[in-house]
Amino acid sequence: MRSRTKPEIILDYDAAWKWLMETFLEALMRLLYPDVAADIAWERGFQFLDQELNQVSRGIRPRKGAVDKLVRVWLKDGADIVVLIHIEFQAQKDDSFSLRMRLYQARIYDKHRLEVYSFGILGDDDPNWRPTEHGWERWRTGSIVRFRTCKLLDHEPVLREMAAAGDLLATLFCIHLDSFDRNRKAADWLTWKVEITTGLLERGFGQTDIDDLLVFLDWLVVLPEPEAQHYEAEVLKMTKKKFEELYSPWERKVVARRDPELRAALIPKLREELIPVLREELRPKLREELSQEVTQEVTQQVTQEVTQQVTQEVTQQVTQEVTQQVTQEVTQQVTQRVKMQTLIALLRQKFPAAPESLEAQVAALRAPDALDRLLLTVVQAGSVADFERALSGLTS
Repeated sequence: MRSRTKPEIILDYDAAWKWLMETFLEALMRLLYPDVAADIAWERGFQFLDQELNQVSRGIRPRKGAVDKLVRVWLKDGADIVVLIHIEFQAQKDDSFSLRMRLYQARIYDKHRLEVYSFGILGDDDPNWRPTEHGWERWRTGSIVRFRTCKLLDHEPVLREMAAAGDLLATLFCIHLDSFDRNRKAADWLTWKVEITTGLLERGFGQTDIDDLLVFLDWLVVLPEPEAQHYEAEVLKMTKKKFEELYSPWERKVVARRDPELRAALIPKLREELIPVLREELRPKLREELSQEVTQEVTQQVTQEVTQQVTQEVTQQVTQEVTQQVTQEVTQQVTQRVKMQTLIALLRQKFPAAPESLEAQVAALRAPDALDRLLLTVVQAGSVADFERALSGLTS
């Protein structure tokens, strides 16, 4: 008969730090990279680009031990400048870390064509591992990609002081640093987790901070059964809460797993709290979809209005041009006809005996300047022969 291997504890740094970065991004940047945080317009919000990061991370993201986030932020320099910040947390030394940061930066820029800045959070226990760049250089040419890293071990004294003073984020970092001893047995981890929790509860954190601390601790150190049940019972005993006070995310998870009756009783309370949360989560998505629909509708409306306006303007312009052209042509025709009638009348008056064929030749003229010259000729000519010679010179 096979012996069953006793389940060991799981240190899930990935899940714990994913939650931490999503929940405390601004505070994390202000603590670890204050100069960067000071340049970001946090009041304008920021956007996690998880889907876009997944698209560029194929083939380079490690299975475990690293968590990364891609964030779109606005800068404070007065211009509407958007940049991308890539943040990677590394739980242990990884020789491929530098190459990965290089590939991420290249792929992200290739996809978005925006400025990309890379930052690493080194949560390992090797004081000598400090990657800052990846590249090569030879013959006065090459390619170097630099990135900034923050080693939590370097800041441990300051973090301990801040945690002792009640700083929530520093306390979370210290919990991470305290988890480095991977040789603990399950029972030792249970003792450690209970001691950590007891210390947190005795330090006077507010209820919201306690909930966040318990969530991070629960993500970070996953105990096997029955140690997990023992820990949960200890926490509920320490908090001394009644059923009506079981509201924190951590406690809801315990209730849902341990007691079906309590879970059923909690549903109405959870529903009341979940509705506003979902409303806030759905609001940006619906706003974006509605914005796209309104934009399309307005674009169609404006296009129709502009098309009508342009059509009217062009129609008026063409009408004016055609009217002007027709007016000029009609004026020229009337003027020429009047000149022709005047020329024939003068010819008949001055030379009554002029043959009719002469009038027919005059009537056949079309050039305006020819009529002008004949009008002058008929006045100056001394005889019909003089007029005929002038007419012949114009028609030959």
